[in-house]
Amino acid sequence: MIGPLVVLARTLGLTQVHLNSQSSAIGFYARMGFQAEGPEFVEVGIPHQRMVLRIGHRDEEQAERHRHTEHPHHRR
Repeated sequence: MIGPLVVLARTLGLTQVHLNSQSSAIGFYARMGFQAEGPEFVEVGIPHQRMVLRIGHRDEEQAERHRHTEHPHHRR
């Protein structure tokens, strides 16, 4: 789901996207290239962390490496 949103953001000329991750899901978003930014905060009674993904060529390369790491049977 995040991939198409990043493609749309890039198409619109945005240079970054951000989300508020539940603190327990920080690792999930970090594996997609998001970086934690700022202090942890509470939203609807649950600890959250702002996460930022800077969009650019480097992000595309990282996403491609991640896909091959996640699915080793796709390696050449």
